[in-house]
Formats: sequence, C-alpha cells, structure tokens
Amino acid sequence: MAAEKRRVDVNIMGMSLAVRTEREDAWIHGLAGQLSRRLEELKRAAPRANAQQLAVLVALNLAEELAVERDNGAALAKDARAIAERALAQVETALSVLDDASPAEGTSSSADDAGRTSGPVRVRVQAEA
Repeated sequence: MAAEKRRVDVNIMGMSLAVRTEREDAWIHGLAGQLSRRLEELKRAAPRANAQQLAVLVALNLAEELAVERDNGAALAKDARAIAERALAQVETALSVLDDASPAEGTSSSADDAGRTSGPVRVRVQAEA
C-alpha cells in the first residue's frame, strides 16, 4: 500500500512552495537545497536572466544530466550482461568437460573397482574484465 501523501513546505530562492509527497521531509528539503544552489550558481553566471529563464536553464541542465546517467546505466547493464554471458559459457564449458571425463553409464573406473570414491572435482571459473 502506498504511503499517504502529505505537505512539505520548502523555500527555493526566496519562493515558498508546498509540495505534496510520500517522501521524507529531509529528502524534499535536500532536493530543494540542491535546486536553490543550482539556481544561485546560474544567476551568478547569467545575472540578466529572469527567474523563469533561470528555471528553464536549470531544468535543461538537469534533463541533460538525467539523459547521461540513463545512457551510463544502459551501458553498465549491457556490460554486466556480456560478463554474465561469458561466465555462463565458461560454466557450460566446464560442465561439458566434466561430463566428457566421467565414466559412461554402466561402467566403473578402476578407483571405483578398488572401493575408493572419487573426490570432489574443483573447477575454477574466472570472469574476464
């Protein structure tokens, strides 16, 4: 069940706003603080820009950052998938080698004939970077 939305009051560059959210107050205040800092930085860099222009420019910068992070996330997911596929191929190869090395059904090895059991087989799988 979703948490109940409630009101959190914030101040961004002198503008008081009421935000309805399910998030904690500290989270919303942190976001408002980040936004205020960005607006102030941009205001210093572009002193003739009005509040609406500053807001749009900050929104554009944030949209660009979001797009870059999404692209980075997609690239990381692709890399992780490739690593997992290589690891799976190595495991399948190791299992195939073990299957080929095990005695055929209905036959026994000399170690089995002597009453000894085979010890565990250790296969080292190493992921490539």
